[in-house]
Amino acid sequence: MSEAIDRLPRRADARRNRQKLLNAARILIDDHGRDLALEEVARHAGVAIGTLYNHFPTRQALFQTLFADDADELRQRAEDWRDDPDPAETLIRWLRLQLEYGARGRSMGASVMNMRHEEGSSIQQKHAAMHEAGETLLRRAQASGQIRADVGLSRILRLVLGILLANEDAPDPDGTTPMFEILIDGIRTAGKRK
Repeated sequence: MSEAIDRLPRRADARRNRQKLLNAARILIDDHGRDLALEEVARHAGVAIGTLYNHFPTRQALFQTLFADDADELRQRAEDWRDDPDPAETLIRWLRLQLEYGARGRSMGASVMNMRHEEGSSIQQKHAAMHEAGETLLRRAQASGQIRADVGLSRILRLVLGILLANEDAPDPDGTTPMFEILIDGIRTAGKRK
């Protein structure tokens, strides 16, 4: 009995440490991208480097976890928002999140982003679930007559990625916003364009 009780705090501590590491990595990746030093993540999280390696034996493992968590978050948001009263604005809000999360994903490197295409990988499964939830938002927006019926979510998300790629090394760090607005204007029905 006491052995089981003794294990509970360690498991809770391990969960807290894992979350601290993920939070630190999210903050630091914006500045350092895929060149992020794991020692810096551990230091920022306030844990020993060994603790980091216990949870994430490689930088790739850390990035994969971050990417998978982002896909989960995007899926959850789409599910939470699927009954919002303005389906077009809800879709646009979700696509803005795609832009934000996609920028972070680009910082992690192509190898992590490409895992969403590896059949059977956990990232591919999480990405597929996120995509399915986003499809629900798109179908509702299309049914409302505010979003063109001839656009698919895969193409929209590729355009979001294209915006990120075009602005990755651009001198104007705010270049994504006007390009995103052009994309949104392009998917709205003619009567709903700004």
